Amino acid sequence: MTKIWQMGKFGLCCGMLALFSTTGCSVDHPTFPEVQSSLTSTSDDPMHQAGWKKTSNELSSVSTKGLIELEYSEDLNTILNSSSGPVLLDFYATWCGPCKSQSKVLKKLSQTTTNTNSTIVKVDVDKHPRLAEIFRVHALPTLVVVKDSRILNREIGFTDEETVIAMLDQ
Repeated sequence: MTKIWQMGKFGLCCGMLALFSTTGCSVDHPTFPEVQSSLTSTSDDPMHQAGWKKTSNELSSVSTKGLIELEYSEDLNTILNSSSGPVLLDFYATWCGPCKSQSKVLKKLSQTTTNTNSTIVKVDVDKHPRLAEIFRVHALPTLVVVKDSRILNREIGFTDEETVIAMLDQ
């Protein structure tokens, strides 16, 4: 299979000439407590850095179903803790061509996530570089499935609809 790698300001952006799917990942995934402590100890959000913190009412109002565009890094903890099903994290950048194609697939799938009790969270790596670091994202797009405080799967590059569904059904 042939891949085209493009350099962007975040790192590598992977475009595919043929469908590519990783069946396993040898990357040492961070544990959920590592992710939680990293999110609560530091934040890349300007509002947080300025001393503004959300109240528990504001955090509990974060949606945990369908397709969510992550606004504040702290919201990820709320989503991961309150979701009863798998959470698919889509790490993307607005300047990444394959990410735009991936977004179309995920938007279409978001209509079916209510039936499978799963949540899709879009994480812009330019707005949330600390999250990209925590989840060891080195190429875009990267999809990560988290369920029951564990990272179950990771796909790098454009991922077709059938593979995304299989990831969520694990």
